[in-house]
Amino acid sequence: MVEPANVFCALQERSGAFVIPNPWDIGSAVSKPVNVVMETRSTMFSVDELTSAGVQRISVGSGLVLLAYSSLIAAAREIVHSGTFGFLERVMDFTEVFKQATDK
Repeated sequence: MVEPANVFCALQERSGAFVIPNPWDIGSAVSKPVNVVMETRSTMFSVDELTSAGVQRISVGSGLVLLAYSSLIAAAREIVHSGTFGFLERVMDFTEVFKQATDK
């Protein structure tokens, strides 16, 4: 049986870097950057866990836009089904949004 780490290492050597679903499949056996895409609920790792496994780049893929769409749909459903606006308790006002967007 071929070890997953050996397959990933061989692919990495050819392409320079690659994305894998689980960085512990390769451990520290690679010599080039390891990139991870965090875009599914089934792969929940912290930044600390990923960097301790040698990951050098973390992407959330479409995760942030999906979160925004999910929030929009949940708010619309609340209005339609409950006739309430409770979602407004969880939003930032524009002053806070602009402050967060411009803080360095």
